[in-house]
Amino acid sequence: MPVAIVVSSRRDADKLALGVTEQLKAALAAQGITATSDSESVERLKKLGGVEPRACDGARLCLQKLAQLLQGVVVGVDVSRAGRLTAGHVEAVAFDRVESLAVDDITSDAKQWSAKSNEAAKAFAEKLKAPVRALSDARRVKSPPKAAENELKTTPALDAPREATVVPEPPPTPPPAIEAVTVSKKASGTGPLPFITTGAAVVAAGAGILCLVLGFSDRSTYFQSISGGMASSLTDAQLQNLAYQSNLRIGLGGGLLGLAGALGITSALLFMKE
Repeated sequence: MPVAIVVSSRRDADKLALGVTEQLKAALAAQGITATSDSESVERLKKLGGVEPRACDGARLCLQKLAQLLQGVVVGVDVSRAGRLTAGHVEAVAFDRVESLAVDDITSDAKQWSAKSNEAAKAFAEKLKAPVRALSDARRVKSPPKAAENELKTTPALDAPREATVVPEPPPTPPPAIEAVTVSKKASGTGPLPFITTGAAVVAAGAGILCLVLGFSDRSTYFQSISGGMASSLTDAQLQNLAYQSNLRIGLGGGLLGLAGALGITSALLFMKE
């Protein structure tokens, strides 16, 4: 089962994200899982016709499309800085299911980031071991059973030929003439499907814009709380939750807008067939 580790965002903490990918590769190797590094994974996905993983901006649906091209598992690493804190999001998706195989979040200051991200990588590899093994076992093709050798059978003895008188049968009575009935073909069409996909695209676009607005609003609140060297009115736990909620909403909003675009293209094609 191929496993690819990629940096899944274009944020300013690219070096930190690359460090986490190397920690994940080593942790997965310790669990018996061979995974390709970010550069190797990007090169392979591009050859398969996939987009640059960083363009996904942490969206799970985008990573799942890459996993479908790979016919395996893609582990996305998204790291961002917010003032004195560094936040990371690690998510593994498979080619054959919608839900994620494993998800983890890391939050730490600059001094403790390396140690905390290494511990998180080991814990993530342990969680991913069982699902990857199950996918590998399901993919194994059982060898077909050997074909049994054909046994030679003795030719049965034939009876002695007997004379027989053949009487020709009378010619069959022709069937009554049937008048041809012209059946008009029903005009083909796609029915209400284009309208359904158009409505779904509008709903997905609205929901995606709403999620983006809420996500950027949470991010603005987060930066205002920790900027300027002033003490935040929020606790560390609340800051961590706010950072995670912002990333989640922005990622979900991007995914919904992508889905809305795909549905819109589908609707246009369906209307052209009408």
